[in-house]
Amino acid sequence: MSQAEREALAKLVVTFYKKQKVNLKKSTISHFLKAGIPRSTLYRILKKYTEHKKIDFFPKSGRPSKISDRQVEVLVQKVNNKTGVS
Repeated sequence: MSQAEREALAKLVVTFYKKQKVNLKKSTISHFLKAGIPRSTLYRILKKYTEHKKIDFFPKSGRPSKISDRQVEVLVQKVNNKTGVS
């Protein structure tokens, strides 16, 4: 699951949780379990929201990549199906 998908899932779970008339974790968990989301993921998202009252995703630490995803796509398109190009 990519970073964007995790962020979208967290926002979806939190908005569903906040729309409940009585903020019950049990009903939120059971709703998303039917969709195939792992229980531990749901509890982690709700724990983060209840402790901090926000769902923010910050950039991860570590070495930045030397080439962006867009640059990789352009490079692949340029050399795709071309002989003698390395």
